[in-house]
Amino acid sequence: MPLRAAGRKLLRTLPRALREGSRVAVVAPSSPAPPQETEAGLRALREMGFEPILGDSCGFGAPDRGYLAAESDDVKIADIHRAFADARIDGVVCLRGGSGAGRLIRRLDASLIAANPKPFVGYSDITILHAFIASACNFVTFHGPMTTSHNLIHDAGGTREAFVRALTNPAPLGEIPGDVSGARECLVSGACRGELTGGNLAVLCTTLGTDCEISTRGKIVLLEDTDEEPYSVDRMLNHLLNAGKLFDAAGIVLGGFTRCEPPARPEYARTRSVRDVIRDVLVPLGIPLLSGIPAGHGEHNITLPLGATAELDAGALALRFVSPALC
Repeated sequence: MPLRAAGRKLLRTLPRALREGSRVAVVAPSSPAPPQETEAGLRALREMGFEPILGDSCGFGAPDRGYLAAESDDVKIADIHRAFADARIDGVVCLRGGSGAGRLIRRLDASLIAANPKPFVGYSDITILHAFIASACNFVTFHGPMTTSHNLIHDAGGTREAFVRALTNPAPLGEIPGDVSGARECLVSGACRGELTGGNLAVLCTTLGTDCEISTRGKIVLLEDTDEEPYSVDRMLNHLLNAGKLFDAAGIVLGGFTRCEPPARPEYARTRSVRDVIRDVLVPLGIPLLSGIPAGHGEHNITLPLGATAELDAGALALRFVSPALC
């Protein structure tokens, strides 16, 4: 099947691959995590062969900080800058998602980060930092589990193997395996090639109108979310379309939409599901569309390189990376 044409190819800088004993900074751009979860995550990183260095941002702040990690955003900014500037640090893994990363992007030093490309890993709220690095620093980053992600700590569905392989292998990752649920489904058949972009749907919407606004032209767009009712998913997808996004994408892959089931609403004759929303908002675009990629907030969260070139064959239920993400 012929590949759908991609847009202008961007030459992304490739970070250097991690190796056994690599020092990885753990930073908290978003929310804090309980100490026992942090310790479990650090132990998991050590068991995978890395040496985690816990950043100053990874604690709870003052009582009025609530959902925000660290004593101040200044601590977060300094932690991120130090992680990229320090030549003794080989990679950066976020502590967890939650909320707060969007407060940082207007204050981050893009020149400093761009001059020191390193594997950078996270998802959910961290999506906005992926968008910032893609637009302002131009290197490949990794959509994947964070230090306190349950699936990384407990190695659910081969999460650790995928994490290590993605971050230590300078060769193209090749085909992304499905998860044990067999949930992968072709919603619009077709084949395409393009740079993988995207992440959390709600956070992607917050990039619109900013300097790190998501670009979808000629790209394969990953979308996932959690704890959003179908009406909210409907609103956000249409917001992207109304902003001129997705129409020009080469293809779309859907990760998990976890805990997005609609509550019972007796005032409605029929309850709409996220599946209904996808079918009447995204399917009519007519571009290759594959659901069930093991990425996001579900049990399985495979580490995926954002900015690497992939081939999507929706009819064959296949997503395959054909360019390296590391050097």
